[in-house]
Amino acid sequence: MTQNLILLPDSPYSDWIIERSEKVAVGVNRYVCYSNSFKYNSNPKILRKDYLLSLNKRDANSYQKVIIHYHNELSGFFLEKNNIPKNKVIWVLWSGDLYNTPFYNRAIYKPLTNQFIGSNNLYKLQGLKILKEILKYFLKMPGYFDYKRSFQRIGTIASFFEKDVENAALIFNKDYKRIIFAILSFEEMIRGLPEKHYIKLGEKILLGHAGVPENNHLDLFQRILSLNSSRTLLCPLSYGESSYIQKVVEKGEELFGYRIEFVRDFMPRDEYYLKLSEVKFAIFDTLIQQAFGNILGLLYLGVKVFLNEENSIYYQLKKMGLLIFSINNLSSEIEIELTIDQINTNREILIEYFSEEKINDYYKLLLN
Repeated sequence: MTQNLILLPDSPYSDWIIERSEKVAVGVNRYVCYSNSFKYNSNPKILRKDYLLSLNKRDANSYQKVIIHYHNELSGFFLEKNNIPKNKVIWVLWSGDLYNTPFYNRAIYKPLTNQFIGSNNLYKLQGLKILKEILKYFLKMPGYFDYKRSFQRIGTIASFFEKDVENAALIFNKDYKRIIFAILSFEEMIRGLPEKHYIKLGEKILLGHAGVPENNHLDLFQRILSLNSSRTLLCPLSYGESSYIQKVVEKGEELFGYRIEFVRDFMPRDEYYLKLSEVKFAIFDTLIQQAFGNILGLLYLGVKVFLNEENSIYYQLKKMGLLIFSINNLSSEIEIELTIDQINTNREILIEYFSEEKINDYYKLLLN
């Protein structure tokens, strides 16, 4: 009997989620993507969004749980149209589905990045935007108003990060129940990587994880310049916004010349982590929770990781006892690599919270 309706974006992670969900809860899940055409999803079990839109209220409410990965206007419309009660709804909070919503009102870009982007995530519903959203509402189409109300239909947030749930509660003035959940294990991240690379790392510095402005590359470049480091810089840009990526490449080449290496093409997971084993230090200047899977894999490899203190990942990992570093301490810490004992301590904590067995437990709690 199908018990769980699981909504997913078209993302490389979705296939991994389906694979593990079927491992721990066989045959009780139905998977639906938010789009009708797929770029990343390849699992034959996933249905297109037309299925979601075709459900009537009775069939929609026949599911015991509605589990939403990356809540958006379409999933919000589905909850509102069918009056799904909050005790059935679990929002698996990815990050962008909170911090890139029209409702989040704090800065996510630093000054130089914000100057290029032209906004700081401040969404104003006014003028023609209001008329357009009112029209969507009366035509019973996914839009702003149903989306905003739908956050009240969520009873539980599944997230590893306390601060993310606290932020959601403040934004939507709602007391959400929280269950601990993580999508991936560190073992999935580094699977296929030869054992010899686990401690024998390269000498490069990793800058960010993708070609998205939340990485604040332009501001980070200026900080790197002040370090007077001669190390090669590795900058992954395999997905993101093309105009932003082009700006990052141009500025990076202008400032660092041959010292900066860009990864522009999407790489299979094992090849990507083999590439990441070329780094000894990694810097993520995101103000919000992003790149968590990368950070897990890097920590296990023995890379020294620097994060912004405003990032909810920094808070959570510090609380767990992992040895990570503030981006504020780059000048004094960037050339001091982790010792073998420090690497092993980090690994012990990662095994405790993010091993294959532990991730399976998180999925069982979510699905069963």
